[in-house]
Amino acid sequence: SPLCQSEGKPQRVQSYLAERGVEVDWPASYAYADRDADIPLLSLVGQPVAVYPDEMLLSHARAEGWPIIEGLES
Repeated sequence: SPLCQSEGKPQRVQSYLAERGVEVDWPASYAYADRDADIPLLSLVGQPVAVYPDEMLLSHARAEGWPIIEGLES
């Protein structure tokens, strides 16, 4: 199957799950990503989390008030 990137990712995820009869509570769902290319997917869910984000995703996550995971220390 073709690669799934950026703008098309949310539609691909939704189609994949619908074809399998999976119902999703999107507002209660989580997504984790590290790249700005995943902003459309993160925007699909109610609980987006930016993990070690690139600069563009970091900026977007801050503007949206999304949780950001960076620099975990043991």
